[in-house]
Amino acid sequence: MTEYGVTVRHFAHRTRKNLMIIEKGAECAPTEHFEVTQLVNSAIGLLMFPQQEFVDSLPEWNLDELRRRGWPIPEIEHGEERTQNLRSLTRNMRNSFAHFNIDFRSDRGKIAGLYLWNKPEEKQPANWVCYICVADLRQLFEKFAQLMERLSRGSYSETGIKQIRSEIRNAAKGRR
Repeated sequence: MTEYGVTVRHFAHRTRKNLMIIEKGAECAPTEHFEVTQLVNSAIGLLMFPQQEFVDSLPEWNLDELRRRGWPIPEIEHGEERTQNLRSLTRNMRNSFAHFNIDFRSDRGKIAGLYLWNKPEEKQPANWVCYICVADLRQLFEKFAQLMERLSRGSYSETGIKQIRSEIRNAAKGRR
């Protein structure tokens, strides 16, 4: 296996390739290849890692601007005030996946979409709920991956393990 050059970008690229392989397999053998399962698993590489890495660099495009740019927007059922722009949308979605605050909606035996939600605390009611169909989620991940690709080619320096180890060594020297 070849190494990652720019970790987040290359991880996302490989995640997209794996997703496409499963999607292609599902066309021929839908009971052996589970494209929606892979799409949810792909949230790590196509949403969660990039959102965390580029959170401060993400454009603050509002939802109308996102629509103009061809981004699918989930149906916000509750907490619209918490979804003002791309940053807040991706933060809410990332948190939903990270905390497994998801549920699936079926239509005639097939998964049609996902409900995502967030809670400020486990025992409190949700403060954000949305629904997104599978095709829109796939397109949203694709758009986000393309944006992340552009962001990672600019004046970007990822925080990798070399930097972390250097910070640990420097901190240890300071304690001596």
